[in-house]
Amino acid sequence: MKMQQTSDSKPPVKIHIAIPSRNLVGYDLCGDLAMALFKMQQDPRYDVSLKIWPGFGVDVVRNKIVAGFLQSDAQFLLMIDDDMIPPDNLLDMTAYDCDVVGALYYAWNLSKGPFVPAYWLDSDGCYVRPKPGYIENTGLREVSHLGGGCIMLHRRVLETIPAPWFSFEIDPTGQKIVIPEDFLICKKAISHGFKVFLDTDRVCGHIKRVDLRDVVVAITNTRKKNPLLELLE
Repeated sequence: MKMQQTSDSKPPVKIHIAIPSRNLVGYDLCGDLAMALFKMQQDPRYDVSLKIWPGFGVDVVRNKIVAGFLQSDAQFLLMIDDDMIPPDNLLDMTAYDCDVVGALYYAWNLSKGPFVPAYWLDSDGCYVRPKPGYIENTGLREVSHLGGGCIMLHRRVLETIPAPWFSFEIDPTGQKIVIPEDFLICKKAISHGFKVFLDTDRVCGHIKRVDLRDVVVAITNTRKKNPLLELLE
């Protein structure tokens, strides 16, 4: 569905939303995503095209998405994984006119629990990962790597970086992924002079067996009640 602009409004921003889907999330858990996408398509400020891309091989699917996007006249490409629940104001990230920007979400580590899949470089040149529960609502943060669960790329980036846009960096043995495909597109963008940002004011749900937002809230509240827990990490 495409929204028509009114005579007294600015032309709507053209966005292509792509959903890489591996059919790993049950239909009962996709309702919130479907409703969020429906609302995005109703916003007259945006001219939204939408396509779901099923298939395995996340790098292959993402490259097909980019190739299709470049055949369109959309200004922004927004990729949202099928297990994400985006916030209502997600499309407002276009106002930043960032090269690459991603909404904040949590991933899961079996030994350490929820984490934010993003890194930036500190003053010593070391990679630092933001801490869940403390990074939220701190504005737009420049980062060096960003997870691809909910990521927006400007056309100028994808027109500059040669294909394949998404790929894995593998170690010399060919047995281990050194850099995943989403982190590597960030690395490629930065090497071409672009900047990558994390929007901490827009937090996505990430459905596994529970919403990881709820886990982060519970852990953060526990830490605040018992500061000694910080020393154990």
